[in-house]
Amino acid sequence: MALSKATFQTNQVALFLSQRYPYATHCFSQDMLKHGDMVPSLEVEKWFRSYFPAESAFKLFRILEANVTQTVQF
Repeated sequence: MALSKATFQTNQVALFLSQRYPYATHCFSQDMLKHGDMVPSLEVEKWFRSYFPAESAFKLFRILEANVTQTVQF
């Protein structure tokens, strides 16, 4: 489960996706325009679940969490 107050840099998620899913990069960038430079982790997790098949969405999101820095405001 994603941290409720954590955010990702939109560009970092796009770079992660571009390594294996170039079209997903474009779709993610378009879908996250409303969030600007920082996108909530929960929104990224929802996007992964809606874009990728269920069996791979969870795994890809966990790999993203392990490889891309998140920011949390306390």
